[in-house]
Amino acid sequence: MTPSERMDRAFSMARELHKDQKRKNIPTPFISHPMTVAALVIENSDDEDLVITALLHDVVEDAGGLATLERVRAEFGDKIAENILWLSDSTETPRPPKRERNFAYIQKMLEAPEEIVLVSCCDKIANLRSMAADHLILGNAIWSAYSLSPEETVANYQNLLQIYRQRLNNHRVVLLLAQALTAVCEIYNQLKNEKPEG
Repeated sequence: MTPSERMDRAFSMARELHKDQKRKNIPTPFISHPMTVAALVIENSDDEDLVITALLHDVVEDAGGLATLERVRAEFGDKIAENILWLSDSTETPRPPKRERNFAYIQKMLEAPEEIVLVSCCDKIANLRSMAADHLILGNAIWSAYSLSPEETVANYQNLLQIYRQRLNNHRVVLLLAQALTAVCEIYNQLKNEKPEG
């Protein structure tokens, strides 16, 4: 795939909308996340619309809600806007509780078009890889960045993996997600097996 002017514009919009945001735990610029997701999509699809969707997948959820969605629609059209809506766990401000948003997102992935499920899977691969990488530096302190317990956080990814397998079978991205989740499960099991001193 040859990068296009349209992809450049999507990156510029993502960079602008996420400019003051940081990732959980190690505070790298948030733009690194959509860049990583887009790279995974490029490795697994030749659909430019999906790459643009990956670059912009968090802008509604994290940077402006429905007003941002309409900006995306005006710039990139209805298809990209609807793709992003599929991938957003909420358009509300303030956002509903995390447990409620996780449930709603899972329901969406049961119904979403297959190409949207692929982008979603790439998003979760990036998240899990970040968790494992952050653990190398921060250890078990990584779990404090999440609003749900470690058990619920891991269980949510396990539920998503089941859905991705159901929707995408043994697609490469599903295997990559399983690999990344195995690493995070090992970290979680270490946490469970630790005994208080004394």
